[in-house]
Amino acid sequence: MNWWVYKCNSRRSPYNSDYNDWRQFFAGQGPPEGRWGLTSVVPELVRLHPGDRVLAYQTNRNELVGLARVVRLLGEAVHLEAVEEYRVRVRLLKTRNPALAGIPAFASGPKQTLLEISPADAQRFIESAHEYGAVAEA
Repeated sequence: MNWWVYKCNSRRSPYNSDYNDWRQFFAGQGPPEGRWGLTSVVPELVRLHPGDRVLAYQTNRNELVGLARVVRLLGEAVHLEAVEEYRVRVRLLKTRNPALAGIPAFASGPKQTLLEISPADAQRFIESAHEYGAVAEA
């Protein structure tokens, strides 16, 4: 099992190959059957495998929205299942826990949709989200 940060932006822009809002996914208002992303649109999604964990990051709100699990890849579609919802600003987490600021998956840099994160670093973000965010079971 691998851990990932899956970045989405809900605003259409020239540098986005796709756009979505994680809040809709966690509210059950996204595409049917948990489909979230197409490998034909975002090629790096082929790196995902069933059982992988995904930290859902909404870039235009700088918000860690929640934790999801990869259920399956069906054709070119990635299907996810919501595990836990956080809705907490990443800047807030980094300010309150400076150790998080050095984690590469949440650092400034080239625009990427999918970034690998170590299980230990993912757990640090989850623990901080529990401490400072509003956590709800999905």
